[in-house]
Formats: sequence, C-alpha cells, structure tokens
Amino acid sequence: MGDLCALYATVASDDPAWFFFPDVHYSMSLSDLPAPVVIEASRQLPAAFVPKKRTRPESVKSLLSHFCCLRAELGAAPNEALFARCLPFIKRPLPSVPHLCVISGYIEMMYGEVVAAALRLPYNNSLAAPDSIPNPEPDHAMPNHEP
Repeated sequence: MGDLCALYATVASDDPAWFFFPDVHYSMSLSDLPAPVVIEASRQLPAAFVPKKRTRPESVKSLLSHFCCLRAELGAAPNEALFARCLPFIKRPLPSVPHLCVISGYIEMMYGEVVAAALRLPYNNSLAAPDSIPNPEPDHAMPNHEP
C-alpha cells in the first residue's frame, strides 16, 4: 500500500501527462469541437490572442497558441507561485491540493470544461500518424465470391 501512495504522490506532484502531447494532437482535438464552443472559448483569451476572424480554424489556432504559452509558463512555475495564481479558483486548503489538480483546474477555468476536456483527451500514436497503421494482408484462405 505504501508503494501505491508513493506513486500517487509522485504523479500528483508532476505536470499532467497531457501537457506533453504533440501540438498536432491538441489541434485535432480542438478542431473536433463544435464551432460555437471553440469560438466562444477563444473570445475569453487575453486580447493578444483573440482571433481577428471568428472562425473555427482561427479560434483553434488562437487557443492552441495561448495554450502552448500557458503550458510553458505553468510548467516552469514553482508550486508556491502556481498556488498563488490559482488561489481564487481552489476550494480546498493549499497543502492538500496536488500540483496536477491545480494545473488541471486552472486550464478548466481558463478555457471552460469542454475545451479543457478536449486538451486532456488521450494521445494515440496510431491516430496521429496514419502511415503507422498496418495494412492487413488479404486473407487468401477465404473464397472470392465476386461474380
């Protein structure tokens, strides 16, 4: 049981695994969302990131650009600075809130639940690289029923 607790403490104190997915994965995940959701989320960004055109592609690009900047900033922040920044959004005493939860909560607060969930979608190498999907050999044992 002690090993499991130690593992949890290590994982919870690190940056989330989904912080390290390739940018193309985030772009694909955001592009799959309904246009109104992506456009509304991009309107909430700081002025420098708000897209000039309110289209899905421009909004996805703006969200991705902001997320990449924020990811680098949050990943480099010490826990104390991160907790201070997120204090208004945390409902529990700070010592009991793992780093992982603070970052996840902050991303959710920043972009909304739907966009945050899209950013956290699991990464699948085979989906990102269509060339890596094996092409199955035809089964020659089956009879051909073509006319």
